[in-house]
Amino acid sequence: MNRLLWLAATTLLLAGCTIRLGGPMPVEYRTVGWQIPTGTDAADAAALLVAERARVALLLADADTAWFYQVAGASGRSVSGPARIGQAKIAFLGDGEPVGDTTVALPVDGGGEIIVHDALYEVDDYRYLNLLAVHFGRDLDVRESVRTLLRYIATDVMIASTVVLAVSTPDVATGDEVAALLHPHLRDAAECDERAAPGDSSDGLVRLFFGPEARAHCADARRLSAPNAPVLMRVVVQR
Repeated sequence: MNRLLWLAATTLLLAGCTIRLGGPMPVEYRTVGWQIPTGTDAADAAALLVAERARVALLLADADTAWFYQVAGASGRSVSGPARIGQAKIAFLGDGEPVGDTTVALPVDGGGEIIVHDALYEVDDYRYLNLLAVHFGRDLDVRESVRTLLRYIATDVMIASTVVLAVSTPDVATGDEVAALLHPHLRDAAECDERAAPGDSSDGLVRLFFGPEARAHCADARRLSAPNAPVLMRVVVQR
């Protein structure tokens, strides 16, 4: 009897160790970043999110708060925001409520400021998804603005978080510069778009970035055939 009890206890212990060693499974978030044209019907915007099975959306639009809530309601998503960044508003739509969210104005060395909208979502008891959005205006020093953003991420974003960042820029050149400066820290979703030609980018569109690579990878990304070519990224939160 004692031997049987010892064998049973040993089996349970080994099983428990196996579960702990395996850890949580990777979780995929189909994520849409979209600078939506003025006048777009909320039902049409929601229809795209539903068709693409988006769990998360980072939406930039020149619209009132009620419009964002209409999109959220029609797509079955919760809203963080909207907050004004640049000439439009940004809102995050998720398949759950954020743990917390905020909008901050960060002074940039040399003058001006960047507005960052920030929301934290719980993946499970151990992992988090942190959504960020920022607009880089024409009159800002891009290099100093990126440094300001990275300092914010380093000090205010949980170390256990996977970051998805939406960046709005006034032109392609600014977007390319931002992507190059962010590259050591966050990857451009365009890098995992096998359909895009090298150096291909779209004028005036929101770009999506993700990272760090130790906690996340991009399974795929592509531009969708909708006004302003929204980007769909399949970001995977790793163990």
